[in-house]
Amino acid sequence: TMVFDGRKLRVCAGAPGGTKIVTAILQVLVNVLDHEMSPVEAVSAPRVDFQGDVVQAEARIPRVVCEGLERLGYAVNRRTLNYDSYFARPQVIVAEHDGFLSGASDPRKDGGAAFETETK
Repeated sequence: TMVFDGRKLRVCAGAPGGTKIVTAILQVLVNVLDHEMSPVEAVSAPRVDFQGDVVQAEARIPRVVCEGLERLGYAVNRRTLNYDSYFARPQVIVAEHDGFLSGASDPRKDGGAAFETETK
């Protein structure tokens, strides 16, 4: 997934994880663009996933949040692991307005973020 600000690339993100990719990428983009998190913070943040039956929530999601979802009628499975590899594992590269590039890989599994720059 690539996000542009006009014609300038702002964020590039991708992930392995099957059907859980969409929610993981969305959460990373919201974390970077709306919450102004660094790439490391964005991919490391607690994760949720909803495939239509049960909301899956990492153990780091506060219990009160899960209880609130249940009061709204959602079934919630608060998982036992803090960094659960059940969820997709995104990598992200962010291009700052000054051209500085930074990236991160989800800590739930091995991986890395890399980019190539052209030297002149």
